[in-house]
Amino acid sequence: MKEFSSNSLNILVDSALSNLKKDRDREVLRRRSGINVAPQTLEQIGQDLSITRERVRQIEKAALQKLRDKAEHKNEFSDSVLLIMTKRGGVLSTDTLGGEMGINSTLEPYAVFLIKINPQFVYLERNDNHGRIIADSKTFDENKIRKLHDTLVEAVKTNGKPAKFKSIHQIGRAHV
Repeated sequence: MKEFSSNSLNILVDSALSNLKKDRDREVLRRRSGINVAPQTLEQIGQDLSITRERVRQIEKAALQKLRDKAEHKNEFSDSVLLIMTKRGGVLSTDTLGGEMGINSTLEPYAVFLIKINPQFVYLERNDNHGRIIADSKTFDENKIRKLHDTLVEAVKTNGKPAKFKSIHQIGRAHV
């Protein structure tokens, strides 16, 4: 599997960001994603730009959507992610991806950003129940991934231990 350098990922990120017309949009995405800076909160960015954190959130959301719609997504990085994802059944964690691709904590913000803006992928942020998850958007949507995860968690809770697929399937059918 090809390993990606800071330089190669930075080139892909810069290329994607060049699709945005406003410097402020690029700055918000870089700062929120932790690209070339430590990741910053909505509040921190809002204070620096003299706008509300809600406005920062809106800018981030709109800019990410613009990049999902406009940016060129066919590249060696996305091909590698798709290959690993396909081998793993269409869903994997960012930790698994990082291990397979040799992406360390320094390169992780670049990789996550490129995944977030690529319409081939569904990206779920970490929450109390799971780490960061990436899925093939042709097979999964965010709701299906959450439902699958909740079913697995329920199966473990119900059985008190990891369960066989048959019992997971029964629990999943009960939730439908």
